[in-house]
Amino acid sequence: MDMKKRHIEWDLLVPKVELIGQYKVDGKIHVLPIAGNGNGSITLINPNATFIVDFNKEKRNGKDYIKIMSHRIKFDCSRVYFKLDHLFNRDKLLGDNLNQFLDENWREVFNELEDSIATPISEISTVIIKRIVNDIPFDEAFLK
Repeated sequence: MDMKKRHIEWDLLVPKVELIGQYKVDGKIHVLPIAGNGNGSITLINPNATFIVDFNKEKRNGKDYIKIMSHRIKFDCSRVYFKLDHLFNRDKLLGDNLNQFLDENWREVFNELEDSIATPISEISTVIIKRIVNDIPFDEAFLK
């Protein structure tokens, strides 16, 4: 933490993060076409994340509070598993082959999708942090 520059970096390591939901895709991964929509999941094993926040202080009721000005997250992990249902108009053979390709080439796929994965994680983390710093004065959150 560099309070003079109003810059904070937190390193987080968790054993596993699962992103589960609906997906819709129509594009390419490397040179392979990919198309489908349905249930999907991305499982990150040992994601090591650095959450970076720049902030200002704002006065409210005579006390300083943190106001987040910018945020981002950068991370890496030891393994990623992808599972996408209903690929290629529910063609099981093509879908299974693409899921196998994603599994075997997870590092390259992860590198291509990193921003798409990092953005929602950063947004969720920021909502949580904003709720905390909105109610706790700066001097109480960061004791000298």
